[in-house]
Amino acid sequence: MHLWDANNLYGWAMSQYLPYGEFKWVKEYDLNCPDNFEKGHILNVDLEYPKELHDYHSDLPLAPEKQKT
Repeated sequence: MHLWDANNLYGWAMSQYLPYGEFKWVKEYDLNCPDNFEKGHILNVDLEYPKELHDYHSDLPLAPEKQKT
């Protein structure tokens, strides 16, 4: 059993780096960056997410997307 005492999560989130400019697409990139690296990454990926896991993960989808239905 793990117990977490997570306080001030909003304050922590607001102290993290946010994207603001100099965006660029790269073909390949080494993502082995340290945790305190000043540049982040937004990834565009193709995922295979087995249908048999959908109900199991329904409370917290692993890869949510915005789409029109």
